[in-house]
Amino acid sequence: MIKLPEGGNLQRIKNSKRTYSITPHMSGGLTNPKTLKKIADVAEKYNCTIKITSGQQIMLIGLKAEEVDQAWDDLGMKPKNRSGLKCKGVRFCPGTSFCKRGKVDSVKLGMALENKYLGMELPSRMKMGVSGCHLSCTAPAIRDIGVVGNEEGFELRLGGSGGHKPMLAKPLANKLKHEEVLVLIDQVIDYYKDQGRVGERLGEMINRIGWEEFKREIINKEEVKIIISAEKFNLNDIGNDFNSKCNH
Repeated sequence: MIKLPEGGNLQRIKNSKRTYSITPHMSGGLTNPKTLKKIADVAEKYNCTIKITSGQQIMLIGLKAEEVDQAWDDLGMKPKNRSGLKCKGVRFCPGTSFCKRGKVDSVKLGMALENKYLGMELPSRMKMGVSGCHLSCTAPAIRDIGVVGNEEGFELRLGGSGGHKPMLAKPLANKLKHEEVLVLIDQVIDYYKDQGRVGERLGEMINRIGWEEFKREIINKEEVKIIISAEKFNLNDIGNDFNSKCNH
């Protein structure tokens, strides 16, 4: 078995030639001119193709195996080890920091989540998305953990996924403050680490346990009851409202 260079992802093999890509990490796709210039210099040096990924990152494609380590050194970066059963980079939109439609500070929340969970080992891979309004530019409805902003705060949705077995995330709570979202997600992650099976996505675990049982377990945790009032879990209308927005 050929050992993959650290921080390099094998691309399609053509004419028996192996090439690799690297992806310098940029939280939420945010960067600066100096970093962009450095990425461009490295891409030019190694004759890379540049790809903007769906995960708000810049991928450099076409490196030889022996060039991967040097490319990282030239960038002055270390690869973020996000492969395997771990939490991936959090996708978040500009929110109230930059977007005229933003209802909440999705950048602040997205950064807080990424700083805590990026690379954390879990039963399966996990994707998070934070959107500053119901336009849902980061697709929170198909993330394991999705957060959507509105005039009253944040909605938290759980168990979504895309791929071969797509699922819509289910609403857990609404009208949440920044700190309340962090507390809830922390409890969800702890429960998932304890109850999830290897290779089982969050939504699959929820379906196995049952949504109502899972919801009770989270809501009744002392850490949750101390900080979040019960009415924020009164979700009779949230799902219908969200689905009607999606259908339009």
